[in-house]
Amino acid sequence: MTANGDSNFTAQLKTVVSGSVVVGDVIKVTLPELKSGTVENTNQASSYREYIATGLFEVGDWTATLNYATTSGSFLSARLLAKSKDVYQIAFNNTGSTVLSFNALVTSVKFNDLDAQAPDVMQMTIGFKTSGSFVLTN
Repeated sequence: MTANGDSNFTAQLKTVVSGSVVVGDVIKVTLPELKSGTVENTNQASSYREYIATGLFEVGDWTATLNYATTSGSFLSARLLAKSKDVYQIAFNNTGSTVLSFNALVTSVKFNDLDAQAPDVMQMTIGFKTSGSFVLTN
């Protein structure tokens, strides 16, 4: 039986470096904001602050909410938090080949509230800090 009793998920979160381990079935992803670095470049003759781009981009923090197997949830959270940077992938099953890959540190793991109406559904929200870029391939 899968984490929510349904074998037709739209996406799965996997660790890649750790042997392509499936962490859980993705329910929701809050995507990060891409920010371009800037440096103040105001000269004394200007009445306004002026900036130039540094050419460095920062990928902001983001989260993924997953269904996970009840037997592995607490083990996975401890294991994820204890790891250094890893490569993760979100593989979208409905397209067959679309994959979002990213290097990240896991910054938080929150086990979501349990619902008596759906006792087989166990969810957790994982926070990520991307290190480098993320790539969407299909």
